[in-house]
Amino acid sequence: MDLDKVLVNDNFVSSGKSKDIYLIPDGKHKGKYAFVFTDRGTGYRDKDGKPVFDPGYDDVVGEIPGKGAIACKFATYFFRLLAKQGIDPLHRHRGRQRHDRGARHADKHAGAGPGIPRFGTAFEPGVDLA
Repeated sequence: MDLDKVLVNDNFVSSGKSKDIYLIPDGKHKGKYAFVFTDRGTGYRDKDGKPVFDPGYDDVVGEIPGKGAIACKFATYFFRLLAKQGIDPLHRHRGRQRHDRGARHADKHAGAGPGIPRFGTAFEPGVDLA
């Protein structure tokens, strides 16, 4: 695939906190999407205006060199691991998606991890966020 032809404005679909998405216009992967993992980092600014990187926040406050490459390697590793186990790694993305109160979740609307910046409290793994 010629990325110079894919990663152009005409194919641009969306940009988020950590990825840019482009539609692949032709060739073997026509109609699929190219994900470009970026070095953008989320967090907040301290009282002096300096960025404090914290993945629990939604505001992009700067870049962390190499973050995109590492995130891409992690994603690739886990997608391959799931595929080896016979699990379709994209099954959640084919279900109904919702965007409530800043949380991104699919199918079961279940979340895990620190929710303090978004919800004002922490929540247990699997809690219903709908």
